[in-house]
Amino acid sequence: MSPVAYLDHLGVLDELTLLVHTVHLNESDWSTVAERGCSVCFCPRSNAQFAGRPARNRNCGRAGDSMALGTDSLASNRDLNVFHEAAYVLDHYP
Repeated sequence: MSPVAYLDHLGVLDELTLLVHTVHLNESDWSTVAERGCSVCFCPRSNAQFAGRPARNRNCGRAGDSMALGTDSLASNRDLNVFHEAAYVLDHYP
């Protein structure tokens, strides 16, 4: 069971839920996130550091979910500048 499926099983996913990073969500998870009205916060530079791959954020946009851009923390990022995060997105996600 994926983490999203487990949280859904517990009944804790709703429109007040904010999921951060989301690098390991599969197609079924994205459907659940959309059905429950969850929001998603992407931290692309941080994800590149610790997950080694980007989140599948294109799935989120198609699902109609609320999306946000975050910086995570200095433990996995050079700075907390959301404008640098946005520039990274423009450079790496044409």
